[in-house]
Amino acid sequence: MTFVNKKVQENKNDIIKRYTNGESIGSLERRFGVSRTTLRENLVRWKIKLFETYDGICKICNETFVTKYRTQVICSKKCQKIKKYLSSREWIVENREKYNRQSLERYHKNPEKYRISAKKWRDNNPDKRKYIAGKYILKSKIEVFSYYSNGAIQCKCCGEKQLEFLTLDHINGRKNEKGHLTGYQLYKNVIKQNFPRGFQVLCFNCNSGKWIYKECPHKKRNELIEKLLLDTEIKEIFNKYV
Repeated sequence: MTFVNKKVQENKNDIIKRYTNGESIGSLERRFGVSRTTLRENLVRWKIKLFETYDGICKICNETFVTKYRTQVICSKKCQKIKKYLSSREWIVENREKYNRQSLERYHKNPEKYRISAKKWRDNNPDKRKYIAGKYILKSKIEVFSYYSNGAIQCKCCGEKQLEFLTLDHINGRKNEKGHLTGYQLYKNVIKQNFPRGFQVLCFNCNSGKWIYKECPHKKRNELIEKLLLDTEIKEIFNKYV
């Protein structure tokens, strides 16, 4: 004989509705303060089919799995960890300023701890470290070169497009620049200053020619070289090899 629980009887319709909509026995137990055995017995008495197992589809890996709980949407602990990681990443993206502020506060409380941890990670992951560093450098380089090339990355003088051959040139030299910044530090500084005037994209050949002869030989050949090429002996050698 099934024990008729007063609390179960009072909430009969609500229990049936929640159970048929997928809420588990355990959840109903916590919600109504009634034991699982009593709930099962009353569900059978009400001629409600008890669901022993269900075919679920994991929201993370999209694999089909068998579960005892209708509301379960994660198939394993591994996928649960992935879900937790994705949720934390979403929160960081939505609350970037708050996350950065909290990270900075934690760092200032014990900076030595974070330095040791960072050094340990760099020593244990040299390849990953190179990849991440290269990614940031290339991203900054493309952003800067694209801006100073008006979207088409190439040498302003000769039109060279190979990214490895290109460099950022100071149009009026480095006289007014504080420090001697190069590479990533220079790109980072340019982005920080919101792309100031005074820069152009040149290939290393044009940049070196401009530095040595004050103007790129593509535009104007050096006067001394021009005079020397008029010499008969030099002219013969030049024509032989060029």
